Amino acid sequence: MTARGAAWGRLAGRLVRYGLVGLSGVGVNFLVLRLDWVLLHAWPWLAFGTAIEAAIVTNYLGNARFTFLAPPAWGSFLRYNLVAAGGGAVQDAISSLLVHAHWNYLAANLAGIPVGTLIGFVLSQVWVFRSAAGKRGMRGGTSGPSAGAVLAGLGFRRRPHP
Repeated sequence: MTARGAAWGRLAGRLVRYGLVGLSGVGVNFLVLRLDWVLLHAWPWLAFGTAIEAAIVTNYLGNARFTFLAPPAWGSFLRYNLVAAGGGAVQDAISSLLVHAHWNYLAANLAGIPVGTLIGFVLSQVWVFRSAAGKRGMRGGTSGPSAGAVLAGLGFRRRPHP
């Protein structure tokens, strides 16, 4: 296998692990959302927001240890929260708009999750956990395709220089 093929293989494995951690986060998200919605009768933006943040915390811990093989640290936790907050804000906006369009709140939540997930994976790969792994030189850590290669694999292409 070529070095490039091995790097893409590591990326694919990391994406699968990220997805598994994310599934656990979906469970946390729905549990907190249900409690907020049914017990507290929270406004949609507040119910979705607290559900998202609860999932962010559990997903950070799972992704640090299981997906990116990095010990939890305050710096990466803060970066992860910034990334997840951005993805979460997009998810929250999509979910809230769909509720206002008369979607069921659970279906609206499920529609917003994939968009936030994609944003989170790409930025976790290229920013949140990459610097920590590079400093430690971890075996099997986050070395892999560059940010440009990840984005190119998602269909983003650079324009040629004139």
